[in-house]
Amino acid sequence: MRLQTYERAGVWLVTVLLAFAMTYSTSAQRIPCRVLFTDKGPLAFRPNTAVYDSVLRAFHPRARERRAQMGIDPVLDSLDAPMYAPYLDSVRTVSDSIIVFSPWFNYVIVGLTELDQERIRAMSFVRSVIPTSSIGYTLELAIDCAPPRYGNASLQQEILNDTELHHAGIYGTGVRIGVIDNGFRWRDMSSLQHLTVAAEYDAIFNDSNTANEGVDVGSQDKHGSLVLSVLAAWQQDSLIGVAPFGTYLLTKSEDMRYERRIEEDFYVASLTWLEMQGADISSSSVGYLTFDSTDQQTPYSVLDGHTSYASRAINIAASRGMMCVTAAGNEGPRGQSLITPADADSSVTVGALALDGLTNWPFSSWGPTADGRVKPDFSALGMSVAIQTAEGEFRRSSGTSLSAPQVAGQIALLRELYPTEAMWRIRSALRQSSMFPVVSDSILGHGVASVTLAARRLGPGVGPPTVVTVDSKRTVLVAVFSNTEPDVKLLLKDPITGVQSEVSGQRIEDSWYQFSIEPSFISRDTMFARVVASSLGSSRVGSYPRDTSWFILPRHAFVRPCGVKLPGGVTHVSNDVTEAKSPTVYDHPLSAGTQQIIVGGIHGIIQDVRLLQITTGMNVKSTFTINDGNHVMVNVSSPLSSGAYLLVLRSAGSSNSLPIIVR
Repeated sequence: MRLQTYERAGVWLVTVLLAFAMTYSTSAQRIPCRVLFTDKGPLAFRPNTAVYDSVLRAFHPRARERRAQMGIDPVLDSLDAPMYAPYLDSVRTVSDSIIVFSPWFNYVIVGLTELDQERIRAMSFVRSVIPTSSIGYTLELAIDCAPPRYGNASLQQEILNDTELHHAGIYGTGVRIGVIDNGFRWRDMSSLQHLTVAAEYDAIFNDSNTANEGVDVGSQDKHGSLVLSVLAAWQQDSLIGVAPFGTYLLTKSEDMRYERRIEEDFYVASLTWLEMQGADISSSSVGYLTFDSTDQQTPYSVLDGHTSYASRAINIAASRGMMCVTAAGNEGPRGQSLITPADADSSVTVGALALDGLTNWPFSSWGPTADGRVKPDFSALGMSVAIQTAEGEFRRSSGTSLSAPQVAGQIALLRELYPTEAMWRIRSALRQSSMFPVVSDSILGHGVASVTLAARRLGPGVGPPTVVTVDSKRTVLVAVFSNTEPDVKLLLKDPITGVQSEVSGQRIEDSWYQFSIEPSFISRDTMFARVVASSLGSSRVGSYPRDTSWFILPRHAFVRPCGVKLPGGVTHVSNDVTEAKSPTVYDHPLSAGTQQIIVGGIHGIIQDVRLLQITTGMNVKSTFTINDGNHVMVNVSSPLSSGAYLLVLRSAGSSNSLPIIVR
């Protein structure tokens, strides 16, 4: 194992037999876990029912009197309702060691093994299972969705030339990005609180915990955490990653207790798992060459691109459509100093640049491979890269470990814009947009690639729309990336009648197009819309949405994707929804996992609230409450997954339909 940052943590030598024995004992050990239920069952909890009267008798008269003095009527509410007995009985079939009951929060604390945890998570009425050693409540950290303020990361973003894509709202949304490393403490890091993690896999202990476990050394999850921050951070003025809104798959393959050949097998298992999980891209900042004295060393002659298990695994994954990015290594400056799988035929191997963005960082590994092929393929900043540590500090670090995730992020941005494009075309576009598009060497490869130029080569590609009011007219703004002047149109469709109309776009600045919509074209409070861009003399067509679906265009509400920076040529923009007397969803777009939607600007008495999943047309189970007469709090029974929704608010004689995007 080689962790490809310059400052390497210390390691402990432990035998494989002992590691496996400790793994077994740890996985079988019961630990206290908080099991949170989705509801309190189907029984009504109201006065003059058996369950209500039974609970009321358990309250001391002074408690009832105190509540009555507070104006609480009836004296008991849903928080006091008992936990649903069949739910508790189901938990007891897995573990009978219930330690604490909490009706107010509708959870129990119960001793569970890791296998027990997975069994209980699979129960339909269980919302979450979290060890009590972890933070078990949602941290209300508001995500600042203003245009990115990169902080210390400004230089690395400038070298990648990704700012124009970011300002257009392209941040890797919808792309599945796998990261292979020694572990991740992402839940505790301030810059990763927004992160969408679809799944985690620990190949060492064969479980779903990629943070430190009981037998791990203290440094176990530090390297992966800082690597992930380069790729995925979102904290204004401190650190913005290259693809912060991607969907992440995290794998733990590196055991910091030793340097053993078995870690290469853990890597293979991790890459196999990522491919099965549908990863579009893998990013690894680890590698294998020298090991502890107990294991046989690897001669450089093996690094021929198709011999080591790690390199062969990358070649297999690439043949199945994954783009596999890996670090070159920190063994330079000398020829043939790569580590495997940086030699893999199909890998995107990344070297490290110095602060000037033009020359190599001295310790970056050089090629060629053992069979004479040029590696690395590309380079990115690897000297004094802005990172966040697992302990939460914003610092700088160096190494090809930090170069590789930057290139993986570039690929994720292109993958978002062009989800059906062949990976070889994306790679080719990056090469053609690099410092050395025609020739390369075994120190820098093709050098750094401009991701914005690559996006234009693959174009036309359409970014997510912003919907505002400009000069009292409903207006849609989108960025379109293309090497040639495209023909850009906005299609509108009445969701009831299906009648369509078309609005031509006007180029206003750089890649930005503006559509000013005549009021007669907007026949409903909510319309369906598509943006379509085609280039003259080319059969290529770009669109948003990038499939055959439509996005929601509201008559009044302000829609602005997170991180978008509107072009300076747009003036007299209004986003004051109160002037239209229309409700608005706070903190929109919402994050996946959200269970509460807050709607402001309410006028009149809301009688009914319905939440619909637009793709399926299905109702989402929810309840609502009115707060101070101007806000509606909508609580959904299960965490919302990514997608498009429609929130319908009905009052006497009228209704409002609010489109909701969940990232």
